[in-house]
Amino acid sequence: MPELLFSTANLLGAQLFHHTTQGTHIAITAALVTACALGLMFSSTRWMGIAAAALLTAIHPIPSVAILILGLAIFYVYKS
Repeated sequence: MPELLFSTANLLGAQLFHHTTQGTHIAITAALVTACALGLMFSSTRWMGIAAAALLTAIHPIPSVAILILGLAIFYVYKS
């Protein structure tokens, strides 16, 4: 019986931890997107934009690759 109580408490704790960290994950992503956009606009902060883009790619690889492919397609259309 104590094992059942421990596993229930552990499950509830994991769910509570997931709900409290989800907002933090969104906030970090938003901050990195802002740092990337503003960092790439100015030559003196370009290194910060590149670092933010690298972190975004590490955290969210699939959306980053999709955005890269979309950007390359747009570049190809306007370059031609």
